[in-house]
Amino acid sequence: MNRSHGLKIRFLCLIPLLGSLVGCATVYEGKYPSEDGWRMGWIQAIGPAIELSTTTSRQCETNSEKDDRRVAKVGLRSGRLGKFVALPVASDSTLKAGDKVYVNVKRCVIELASS
Repeated sequence: MNRSHGLKIRFLCLIPLLGSLVGCATVYEGKYPSEDGWRMGWIQAIGPAIELSTTTSRQCETNSEKDDRRVAKVGLRSGRLGKFVALPVASDSTLKAGDKVYVNVKRCVIELASS
């Protein structure tokens, strides 16, 4: 067997493996596709934006004054490292520290995960 024939065989063996990797997409609970920006996270804290936004890697802005709004500091996995985002929370929200949530990092939306 010559060298070029051996390389062709190796390449042909890799095609199914590569195809299976390309077609993978994470969908959380059947309704939160990662390709649309959804990520799983955990609420680290809820409080005034002025206190929590300074310790996050990204903040989602709203029309209200930054000092007055409540935000949730959410921890997300980003590769091997974690990162934190601050998302606005409604004043009547029942979210609390430790809750598992889904965050849409493209649209700045947060939803409580099913238990």
